[in-house]
Amino acid sequence: MPMGNIQKQKFQTWLTANVPNYPMPCTVCGRATWDAGEIVDTSGLSGVLAPMVQLVCQTCGNVLLFDAKKTGVV
Repeated sequence: MPMGNIQKQKFQTWLTANVPNYPMPCTVCGRATWDAGEIVDTSGLSGVLAPMVQLVCQTCGNVLLFDAKKTGVV
């Protein structure tokens, strides 16, 4: 599910406050070109029940996942 502007702002605020050195270099390509992706419903996956929010490297496509509830997005 795509994030709205308010959700993206909440996510960016959370990242800045909680992730040291954000925006950090991507572990794959070394660039710091991150952007908020989508909210992923993981309820159908075994053992993972929380909705997740993507942080996507705009250079190489590497994706980091964060608990959407913990970040305040949902």
